[in-house]
Amino acid sequence: MTRPISLALTCALLTLACGEKKAPASSGDAAEEAPSEQTAANDLPGDKASQAFGDALADLEIARFAPTDDGVLIYDSLSFERSGTWTAAAAVEVMDERMECTESGSWTMDPAESEVRATMSWTVDATTCPGREPGYSQRALVDLSSGRFDLSFR
Repeated sequence: MTRPISLALTCALLTLACGEKKAPASSGDAAEEAPSEQTAANDLPGDKASQAFGDALADLEIARFAPTDDGVLIYDSLSFERSGTWTAAAAVEVMDERMECTESGSWTMDPAESEVRATMSWTVDATTCPGREPGYSQRALVDLSSGRFDLSFR
């Protein structure tokens, strides 16, 4: 016995098989493109202070950071990449229980106030931590002047 394939499934399979069509490359001058506030390589604002802040943030080893006010979730280690991603080895600590987990996501920043101070936002894209859901987002003014990850939530 054979089953008829639905029209929607057929279209989906054809789309996958054919792949996405790309527009031909323009033969125009590269100078015709408008300059961007963000650099293509790392999506940080292109000014000198923002680039320096991104470097300092990526080089920083952040340990025992509490991303929530309740202190139940602790990031044992947190690292930000210039690519606009972050990862954390974490644990949910309730009374004598410790449940290890991980979180990761994306981050952006406004143009930096200085080489060690900028407002940034980060979003949880994936989590294995109990009670947490992807999509959670935070915004904070981050100060790296002490060689630490000091912040004021916005």
